[in-house]
Amino acid sequence: MAVLRRAGLDTARVMVDEDAAPADLLPALREALPGADVRPGGAALLRWVRKVKTEEELRRLRAVAAVAERGIRAVSDIARPGVTERALVREFERTVAGEGGRPRFTHVKVGANAVLGQTRPTDTPLRAGDAVWFDVGCVYEGYWADIARVVSVGEPSAKLRHHYAAMLAGEERAIAEAAPGMTGKELFDITVEAVREAGVGHYRRNHVGHGIGVEVYDRVLIAPDNDDEIEEGTVVNIETPYYEFGFGAVQVEDPFVVRAVGNELLTTLDRDLVVVG
Repeated sequence: MAVLRRAGLDTARVMVDEDAAPADLLPALREALPGADVRPGGAALLRWVRKVKTEEELRRLRAVAAVAERGIRAVSDIARPGVTERALVREFERTVAGEGGRPRFTHVKVGANAVLGQTRPTDTPLRAGDAVWFDVGCVYEGYWADIARVVSVGEPSAKLRHHYAAMLAGEERAIAEAAPGMTGKELFDITVEAVREAGVGHYRRNHVGHGIGVEVYDRVLIAPDNDDEIEEGTVVNIETPYYEFGFGAVQVEDPFVVRAVGNELLTTLDRDLVVVG
């Protein structure tokens, strides 16, 4: 209330983010500011406004991405035969917390377990030749990171190399060709077609990315039925996940800024299939 008064808005129309505000905020504002027109309805408007990021928001998105990347590097450093999923998850979360971030989801799976995706870690130990699938998210300075990678412990199978290369081809095409004025649907089609052209012809997805910022899913959604426009300054978290029973999962996911000339990747972690041990 004091902030609104100092800004000279005590008689203005005040829109409130009804999804995030406590239930008693609206009546409290109306009582404290009887001359203001206080109403709900700000949630959708704020989400549209947040689609295009400021330079400060981009700084924070780079910073939180760096925190998540350090977590992935820390896990890769301890990935060797005998180390369990549970220990890998603990290492990621310990590293992120040590950087001042908050782990929000830590999907780190061993081998064929990755097909189950968003489930609790197990005591499954790593074996030589296993893949470690990462789809991890954290918050730092109020902003989200959501990054995916695959690390092979020892020499990867030919299938793992092939499928990961196809997922990376889809992500790289999206980063290269996304442009202001394009719709979520158009970018979806470009990305999926690139994966299929790279050798996974049966690739199917309900989406291949989303905006990201103070929420893990900002506008726009990169989906086959989404006509929302990607504007200059939109940050797209592009992802190409593939799941198969008996095989596991491969995925690469990164945030990038859509520019009029030359899109900007906000991560620095190697996006190729990483082999350790």
